[in-house]
Amino acid sequence: DAPPLPLMWRSRSVAINANSNPLVLEPGLVIVKQCLGTAVQQWLSGLVLQRGLEAPGRGFWQISASGRREPNSSPRNGRGRIYDSIFEFPTELSQLCEAVLQASRSADSTLPCMKPTHVRLLHYSCGKGVAPLIQWHRDNDPNDGQADRPIATLSIGLRCTLLLSHKHPLEQSGEVHQVQLESGDAYVLGGPCRRMFHSVKHFVSGTCPEELVGNVGEARLVVSFHDAPGVDASAYASFSTASLPRRGWEALWRPPDNSQAATDK
Repeated sequence: DAPPLPLMWRSRSVAINANSNPLVLEPGLVIVKQCLGTAVQQWLSGLVLQRGLEAPGRGFWQISASGRREPNSSPRNGRGRIYDSIFEFPTELSQLCEAVLQASRSADSTLPCMKPTHVRLLHYSCGKGVAPLIQWHRDNDPNDGQADRPIATLSIGLRCTLLLSHKHPLEQSGEVHQVQLESGDAYVLGGPCRRMFHSVKHFVSGTCPEELVGNVGEARLVVSFHDAPGVDASAYASFSTASLPRRGWEALWRPPDNSQAATDK
């Protein structure tokens, strides 16, 4: 059974917004604008941040050699990361994923079915000395999910720009989808788009909804759902970007104004 949570983080209804508008950019790629209403965003952000405050190894933070608390995945990029079994969370989280997928598949019948087995939580913080800039990537590791099964991703907090392309960044010549993600939006990658290269840039300061500022602040929260049966979550609990090359793709894709960018790996 999922661990009990304080009543304030439980939700009797995790239905997506009735006014949400699934937009099919191409078969296998669906953007769901205004997917989550304010009440669900408040519940979900509380759930994510509560888990993020847990001890190192389970939360978003680690203790540096100097004794400072810092994001566990990339201090330089303000990136905290959690990867765990979906059964470690309330059942409402699974229901939320199913609602997003149902809406997406109603707009795009080519999307395969999926059953979420794992969840990845990301916390991107902004501030002095933090530069969320990481190379593009594809979700093609075992923990990302099997075959062409969709990955559903929810975005809460700061507005940002999602970039997607079928081509390797070194070969890309302009064939890029650019989507503005606002708090409460969702996107789904599945079928022929399951392994698209993607990145996120332009975290826009001051765009967190007023109702969430007290909880989320100047940050972006990401919740993604993965169909990865048989994967041991503990084997993928940590992922540090320190070993990734600092030169290469990111230089080619850096915005002309050197604005912030990050990926949801």
